[in-house]
Amino acid sequence: MEKFKNKALAELISSMAKMDQLERSRVRQKQKLYSGLAKSDMARLRQMKRIVNKYGWTTRKLVGKRASHSAWLLVQHGDDDVKFQEYCLKLIKQAGENDEVANLPRLDDRRKTMGLGSFDEYKIKIEKEWKNESGRFRQESPV
Repeated sequence: MEKFKNKALAELISSMAKMDQLERSRVRQKQKLYSGLAKSDMARLRQMKRIVNKYGWTTRKLVGKRASHSAWLLVQHGDDDVKFQEYCLKLIKQAGENDEVANLPRLDDRRKTMGLGSFDEYKIKIEKEWKNESGRFRQESPV
């Protein structure tokens, strides 16, 4: 069993991510935009801001691997606040744990698709993580 410091915080983040994914699933099923999705994203982002302001980045040591992954997912969906995304990227880089570093390219790439830079910075890292010994891309994620 995974050990981490703050179980209540891990459960909060995980429940927020579960709602995030449930709402996105409903949008995909109906194949149309859900008008409340952006509003929900911003509410979850406000909660993530409170969490990050209080605890710093939600590392694996603090909330466990699943909740740490969920935290970056929630921040990634907060496209209306690029400055907060950039702040979280800085915290993730500072944390330097393998799970946060593995999530870094995804969050950074999302920012870059919004016109905030190029994709080249993490291309080599991603290719190294995803390729097997023969140089072919693996089927499953290295994360």
